[in-house]
Amino acid sequence: MGPCYGLPAPTNGEERIFAQDACSTVYNNPPNPTYFTIHETRTITKIGTYHWNNAQGVKPGTIGLRNQKGEIWGPWQAIGHNGQGGVPNAYWVVDLNPFLELPSGTYTIMDSDPSTWSHNSESANSGLVSIVARTKSQPGQSNQSGQSNQSGQSNQSGQSGSKSG
Repeated sequence: MGPCYGLPAPTNGEERIFAQDACSTVYNNPPNPTYFTIHETRTITKIGTYHWNNAQGVKPGTIGLRNQKGEIWGPWQAIGHNGQGGVPNAYWVVDLNPFLELPSGTYTIMDSDPSTWSHNSESANSGLVSIVARTKSQPGQSNQSGQSNQSGQSNQSGQSGSKSG
């Protein structure tokens, strides 16, 4: 992960568990899927994608997750935040409430407007995204989503990048 993290940022008791970011010029419509892997159940609190869209931004849509079995979490309505240079609605952020207890596995990010989702070679031509979770040291303090009935304890994750094809 590089120094150009986008929203959402972790707050007290949270950590960024995955970031597909870019520091240079971005383009629309990533040709490669964006995915991440966690090796133990994590309590996801926030998910955000970036829609620079040629300095136009775009009305926020939805963000969801799909595992390798085809099971879907969400989609959730995102809220827009200004991006670099004040571009309106460039960041799409979902504050999960209740939090999402996400079991170990590999998840593809589903963005409702891939034609405006940003990417570049720094992101392996997959969409820019940030995933935030409760820190490992916060056992039993999460809300359950109803989509996954896991324990309230969050654990350390592994990270993956994007894959082609």
